[in-house]
Amino acid sequence: MIAQAEAFALGAYASGINRVLKGTLKYDDDAPYVVHAPIWDKWTWKGFENKYVSIGAMLRRAMHSNQHMRIYVASGYYDLATPHAAGAYTLAHLGLRGEQFRKISVSYFEAGHMMCIHAPSLARMAGELRAFVGAA
Repeated sequence: MIAQAEAFALGAYASGINRVLKGTLKYDDDAPYVVHAPIWDKWTWKGFENKYVSIGAMLRRAMHSNQHMRIYVASGYYDLATPHAAGAYTLAHLGLRGEQFRKISVSYFEAGHMMCIHAPSLARMAGELRAFVGAA
């Protein structure tokens, strides 16, 4: 079930993306923008049947393959979709050492899954993302 704050934001997201698509990108289509697609009944979970979904092994391989790869992780303390403790556990068990581990930046926010609808979290995350991208 979508949290009430998220539900209130869905119309704003649809309006915002349509404005960018039509106004900025000059892409005009009457197809509706779907924020939450009803895909769960069609999702096969191939390779993850009866297991927790974990991307740790794939992330470790990607970081070993690309020595320039950096990661920014934003976790909301009140996120029930992707709990911050699961992210912290995954990062701690990647087996990365030294310089590779220092390429991972993690921030925790007083928000849920969508930090962008909590104004103080949005402001801090925006500044951190600017600095992260600018350091590339």
